Amino acid sequence: MAPSSQALFGAELIATVNYLSVPPGTPDLNLSFINSKAFSDPSFHACVRLQKFAQTSALSFVPPDGNFVLMEYQVSHSTIAKGSTAMSSGGLQNQMLNFVPLILKPKIEVGEKGGSFTFTVTPRSGSEQLKHRMGVENVVISLSLDSDAIGAFCTTSFNSGGQGFGGSRDREREERAAGVWAWEPNEKTLRWTIPSLSAPSASSIWTLKGTWTSTEQVPRPSRSIVMRFQTPHMLFSGIKVDQLKMASEMYKPYKGVKIASKATVEWRW
Repeated sequence: MAPSSQALFGAELIATVNYLSVPPGTPDLNLSFINSKAFSDPSFHACVRLQKFAQTSALSFVPPDGNFVLMEYQVSHSTIAKGSTAMSSGGLQNQMLNFVPLILKPKIEVGEKGGSFTFTVTPRSGSEQLKHRMGVENVVISLSLDSDAIGAFCTTSFNSGGQGFGGSRDREREERAAGVWAWEPNEKTLRWTIPSLSAPSASSIWTLKGTWTSTEQVPRPSRSIVMRFQTPHMLFSGIKVDQLKMASEMYKPYKGVKIASKATVEWRW
């Protein structure tokens, strides 16, 4: 992604269906999906009947006990928009941009034997997370510095956009909300971790400022900054579980579905 234009250069969506089962007997299950035509290049657990999936795009199987990956798949570029009302037309890159909840604006200056940087993070106006007041978790922003980097020093800050409670307790909350930074000398990488962005306001601002030193006369930090995050209770693909049917057993199964999405965004500066 380019910070100046906020345009995606490319996008790829990979998903898994994890299954937890401790069933009595040998239930014969049929799991169907909404927007199943978006499945691309799927792979299956050995218990799945492949011919049945080829005919109906549903998973027919007798599950073994325990926790296992039932299915892995990619999402078809041509069909993803049709199955998700949240996505607009215009290609997978533009569609996936709706699910990038944050904007990163980096400013990096390279000098003699080191440099300085400022990272500013704000919520993306129009993102699905902000639109539906959904939180974002485990945000990790990483920058690989040059191979001769020997250290870094940073400060973090958070501005809630005027929605704080005031007083020392609010300052403590904002310090925690600003996240923590770490210098990893073995990987020559700077990491900024923000554990939770719980339904941020559109005017919230997170900032990381710092400097680094190097034995190299003219350091060469990486031209890309990597952001990773999780969004619980939301799927990027538009594929949803439709229903689970059981045969060969008399009891009614407990059916619970938990969804979450993880993303990695690479920002070029």
